[in-house]
Amino acid sequence: MKFIELFKTVQPSHGKFLARVFGIFNEEIVRIWCRDSRAPYKDLGRPTLRRKSETRGHALDFSFQDLKNGLIYIVEMKCWLEYQNYKYLSLTAPSFLDCFEGDPAFDKFLEVSKGNGICQVFIDSESVCISGGILIWGSVSESGRSALMKERRLHDVLSLENIISNLVSWQNQEYKDFLNARASRMNELIKGLS
Repeated sequence: MKFIELFKTVQPSHGKFLARVFGIFNEEIVRIWCRDSRAPYKDLGRPTLRRKSETRGHALDFSFQDLKNGLIYIVEMKCWLEYQNYKYLSLTAPSFLDCFEGDPAFDKFLEVSKGNGICQVFIDSESVCISGGILIWGSVSESGRSALMKERRLHDVLSLENIISNLVSWQNQEYKDFLNARASRMNELIKGLS
């Protein structure tokens, strides 16, 4: 399954609808992937990044623990499927991150990913030592992934497209049940509106 084939439609309103519905639950797909024993990471929950001078911080999407070495990474997911006529659907260059410049949470994510120590990181109110950052994007080209990891010093760049492909190829039952439940709820909504 390729995101471009699924989400880029001839009718813009159709693609926008699909992207919005998918956006409601796409983070849960990542959590399901992390719970599968074949995934390389375990999700530890949403981290909060806070500068020492701040009383409140900014929350990110996930924190992952590498199952091979125990290292912990902060994780941010960006999945802009149909935004600006699908311009950001597939990450092909590091310049794609320029549109997030000035976003306090994302700026902190990039700073902490470089290992400069300007922020404290908390998971469930407990201070943790972070080894870097991981970005999750909707779809990622291999050249875009490599260039971004090098330029922004990220530990990893994952694609939601590949995460879903893993779950499908693994025949992950939790994922199947999750999709069936979402389909059932959508059917209930449509029936209720008719």
